[in-house]
Amino acid sequence: MTSANGYPDGAVHLRGTYSTEKQMKQLIIEAGGALELVGRCADIAGLNEVQTRKTGDIGVIGSLHSPLRQWGAIWDGEHWQVHWNSGFEAIHAPALKIWSV
Repeated sequence: MTSANGYPDGAVHLRGTYSTEKQMKQLIIEAGGALELVGRCADIAGLNEVQTRKTGDIGVIGSLHSPLRQWGAIWDGEHWQVHWNSGFEAIHAPALKIWSV
């Protein structure tokens, strides 16, 4: 299994399984939302869920009730950073779950 920073790649099973935004959204919906999808990846990587964020932690932010309004993000110490095609953007949204890296 591939690793990054000493952790197993929790998303290796997803790599190459979609190539369009429509396919990505379908994958997220079928998984039950980004919260479920990222949670499974965090489990595979052996990350621990935490209640208090610290710099470098990952999380899922957004709406608990709308799977397509949930995003995986990285806490930079001030904001949740979400990666889009154009780069990272600071997003102000509630954290639904946080995992320590």
